[in-house]
Amino acid sequence: MIQVNVKEIERNLSAYLGRAESGETLIITRDGRPVFELRRIEKKSC
Repeated sequence: MIQVNVKEIERNLSAYLGRAESGETLIITRDGRPVFELRRIEKKSC
């Protein structure tokens, strides 16, 4: 799990989406406070 601020996400969105798609969880912060969690949605077997 990594923390990244909103400005950094804006600059490198595709790279961070790739990391999330690979299974990493990202905590997105604004003014040093966590506001979002970005992670891959796991497929459920039926």
